[in-house]
Amino acid sequence: VDAEAIYSGKSVADDLSGSVETDENAPKVYGAQQRNLIVDARPTVNAYAMQAVGLGSEKMDHYPGAEKAYLGIDNIHVMRKSLNLVIDALKESDLTSFPPNQQLLAKSKWVEHTANILDGVALIARRVGIMHSHALIHCSDGWDRTSQLSALSQILLDPYYRTMEGFIVLVEKDWLSYGHMFRHRSGFLSHEKWFTIENERIERKND
Repeated sequence: VDAEAIYSGKSVADDLSGSVETDENAPKVYGAQQRNLIVDARPTVNAYAMQAVGLGSEKMDHYPGAEKAYLGIDNIHVMRKSLNLVIDALKESDLTSFPPNQQLLAKSKWVEHTANILDGVALIARRVGIMHSHALIHCSDGWDRTSQLSALSQILLDPYYRTMEGFIVLVEKDWLSYGHMFRHRSGFLSHEKWFTIENERIERKND
């Protein structure tokens, strides 16, 4: 299996067939005998383009016995535009008997974005739960896509996180403690940067 293999909707059987052959006499380290996974949530083109500013992706020559998956999940700017289109498509249906605007819903590609995330989550859960592999998950900054993939994978893998107590722990751990800009993104406690990012503010000043 090519170390630079890109995830393209493989089945569980395909994933299992990619196991690495190991020396039976070698010391056993949990997970090391499997094909560990590096998940780059970004589209492949974006990952290569970001190398120019030092936000590239791993060189797989340095990670023997692992493979990388580019998930093709778009960034926050694309997601925000998509969400705005969904809101525009649905807003009239609350006030009138008209159904949601199907053209705007299709144009938003919201279902496609959601499917990309869930496909990535399924891949991670299979590798960790079935192949006993380790998974490293990242995007450019480690904010939205990383937390989404990590949290949803844990919900699939561990029933504790499907309880009320476990879900609270998961939110505190993955969305509040580990670097995600939770207040920044959600407007929690009326944060002044509600649904904005610093770069956008700077760009508007320079225009």
